[in-house]
Amino acid sequence: DDMESFVLIVLYHALRYLPHNKTEKTAYIINRVFNHWVRLSSGVYMGGEGRMTLFQTRAYIGRDFKLSSPPLRRWVQVAIESVKEWVDGEFAKSNPQIASHGPKMTGKERLAAIRSPLPSNEIQPIAIPARTLDNHEEMIEFFDGCLEAEDWPALADDKPHDILSDA
Repeated sequence: DDMESFVLIVLYHALRYLPHNKTEKTAYIINRVFNHWVRLSSGVYMGGEGRMTLFQTRAYIGRDFKLSSPPLRRWVQVAIESVKEWVDGEFAKSNPQIASHGPKMTGKERLAAIRSPLPSNEIQPIAIPARTLDNHEEMIEFFDGCLEAEDWPALADDKPHDILSDA
């Protein structure tokens, strides 16, 4: 969960301050991923669908998202896939409905499954294979490697600029 937050912080700052190929959609992406919420019929407010959908399907940024910095671009790609792997495992552990559908379940289907509680007698422990984020060392080493890369930082990243100030 803490690594997911770190990935989101890096992604937010990269979207907002570094050159990338989605600058015309920056405000939309930030609003959908970081600021979107819904009010449930119970009156409870819930956020996170945008983040979940981003990790599951690359929604809003797309698979063609490119930052100007090649090392940071590589790190973001690996980090998003790693968080997806971790989230899939956590959901599978806590909700057998999700585990039984496997990775083909959409973000909205996952939310529906999470929102509908199961009777306690239906919950069974699920074995989860080892995942990249079970140990943060691998991501730390990869992030350090990106910072040490010869092409870090890219010349365009030299002077960060608030992309939202242009909107």
